[in-house]
Amino acid sequence: MERKANKMKKLQEKIMQDIGWKLLSLMIAIALWFMVINIEHPVTTRIYTQTVTMENIDALTKQGLTVLNKAQLENMKVSAKLKAQRTALDRLTQYRNSIRAVIDFSKLENIKSGDTAALDVSFLLPDSAGTGFEIVSQSPEQAQVIVEKLAA
Repeated sequence: MERKANKMKKLQEKIMQDIGWKLLSLMIAIALWFMVINIEHPVTTRIYTQTVTMENIDALTKQGLTVLNKAQLENMKVSAKLKAQRTALDRLTQYRNSIRAVIDFSKLENIKSGDTAALDVSFLLPDSAGTGFEIVSQSPEQAQVIVEKLAA
């Protein structure tokens, strides 16, 4: 038992020996790590999710048509995985409320009541967030739109 106590005491002495230098070394290592991370600007990915907004729905109204599944589309969530430098993604997070997932109804041509069409969902980033972003993946990429005649 005494032997174990002596070993523990020696171990504590070794650990505490030059503790100031050890702490200084640890602080320098942490500072260097932060410097490398900030200088190198590592490329990483993040996922952003937004609710769909519908644009140019009046293009259908002018044709006497309306969207049957409008409520479903308004509740649809679109997730996009973006790739960029970490600092750019941090900056984009500040503009999170300006990111938009858009369905543009002006692209519907020659559609009749009762038709179903697949419209692309565009994931739009604000200009104020800068450049250098790549959309790696997006889900869903399209939305199914069901059109019916506008009730008089």
